[in-house]
Formats: sequence, structure tokens, C-alpha cells
Amino acid sequence: MKSLCFATFVLLIFVSSCSQKTKNSNSDSTAYGKLFDKSNAINVSDALASWKSYKDKGEITLTGTCAAVCQTEGCWFKYNTEPEQLFVDFDHVFIIAKDCKDKTLYAHGHFYQDTVSLEMLQEYAKDDGKSEEEINAIKNPKIELHFRASGVDID
Repeated sequence: MKSLCFATFVLLIFVSSCSQKTKNSNSDSTAYGKLFDKSNAINVSDALASWKSYKDKGEITLTGTCAAVCQTEGCWFKYNTEPEQLFVDFDHVFIIAKDCKDKTLYAHGHFYQDTVSLEMLQEYAKDDGKSEEEINAIKNPKIELHFRASGVDID
């Protein structure tokens, strides 16, 4: 019985030390996932204009304003870009705060193209709080440019 209690205690300590959210001690920002240097961040609109040049360079850091965030779990967000918002996901490794809309977000990761299924597009629309009419208007899968982040920092 003592060893079971001890094992449970050790497990709880381990789990609590593996937190995804980190408060940066030198700023008012909050980091999620892998920590990274924000000093070389590229404005998301500038990066989108030449995304192919970044595609094979490994991970880069983007910065921009959050236009939308998953209201179900915080498992994705969209940068406020034109003509379409850039979708950023975390490959289900971590989640972010659901109240970061209109805040400056830094994302460290890489661009990729994805064929998004009809079902996923409808799920994203639902997560984004779209109406049933808007969700039902989605009829076809879509090839989109996405960004997979290994870390996110919210200012």
C-alpha cells in the first residue's frame, strides 16, 4: 500500500512538472509548447508573400495578430492576414488560451500545404463559432497553406 501511494505521489509530481504553459520571467508574455527566441520574428504577412522561400529552411518564427482561436480546446488559431487568414495548428502537442483573439502571437514552426477534408473544414467552422448556415455552406475539400507551430508565445 505504501509503495502504491508513493508511486502515485511520484506520478503526480512528474505530471505537474510537464506543464505546457510557461510564464516568461522577463516579460508579460505566456509561452506554450517549445520555448523559442522571438527576436528574429518575421511579420506573418511578409512571410506569406514569400512562403516558398521559407518552406525548406526548417523552423521560422512568425508574429502577427490573432484573428480567431479554437473555442473548443484552444488547439489552433488563425493569423489576421489577407486575403485569407493563416491557419496555425500545434499537431495536438499543446493547446493555447482561448481568449487570445486580437492579441499579438508569436509562432515558431514551419509552413506546409494541406488538403483539408470537408468534414474538417466544417469542424473548424464549428470550433470558430460559425452558424449552422455557414457550416452547411461548406461543400468541398480545400488545399490550404498552413503553419505547424512547435511553440507559441502570447504577448
